[in-house]
Amino acid sequence: MDEFLRHVFSAVVLRLWETSVATNEEQFLAGCSDDSVFNTFVSAKVERIVSQDLDASKIKDTSSANATLFLRDMTLYLELSSAIKIGDIGRLEKALKWLTVISHAGSSTQYAYELLHFHCCVVHLWDENTKHAVLSSMLVNKSGGRHGWKPTDLYQEHCNRSIKHIYHGRRGDISFDMLRERISMNIETLGDVKVKMEQQFKAPSNKRKHAAVSADSDVEKILVVLSENGILSRDPAACIWQDPT
Repeated sequence: MDEFLRHVFSAVVLRLWETSVATNEEQFLAGCSDDSVFNTFVSAKVERIVSQDLDASKIKDTSSANATLFLRDMTLYLELSSAIKIGDIGRLEKALKWLTVISHAGSSTQYAYELLHFHCCVVHLWDENTKHAVLSSMLVNKSGGRHGWKPTDLYQEHCNRSIKHIYHGRRGDISFDMLRERISMNIETLGDVKVKMEQQFKAPSNKRKHAAVSADSDVEKILVVLSENGILSRDPAACIWQDPT
């Protein structure tokens, strides 16, 4: 799902650029040889698109309005994902503020209350040391790599899965006390032993990584669909469905 969302996001961004850039602007960019001028023009154009063309309240057809809302939400999703991956708790804190607002605007009341409580603690209750300790404990990096960070609760779920594997394969005389007090407390060590034993005995294993595949083909296909259905079109009549209001 993550990969699919990223591909759709790329296609919608390309579609937005396609419909926002005029013909004379395309000709100017095609003939521009000065990198500084090119970058300045593109930056100004992007700022204009973000400030004007992404206002969902000004878009008449529902499909295009939903596309702009998708861009808004995906931008936050990508920022949150990137912040987690590199372990940047400052960016994570800022992203959580927006998640709090989004949760309150939707129907996720439990998440909304929990996030609001968390935000109040970060801003008003905790001192800097406590704040840093709590935010730092939200992420864990078992590999030690630069991009090896993951949410602590996700890491805990991985540990729970390993514990369940051992439990379902245990002998009948192993008690739950032993499972809780010995196996659960050493699940990381047992996992490392498993890997080393597989390597030592050259046991076949499933590959955990797959070869990188270009997303260009998927993005192009999605872009064609967006164009055919008039999504983000400058001409509202081009859209396949109009809001009756």
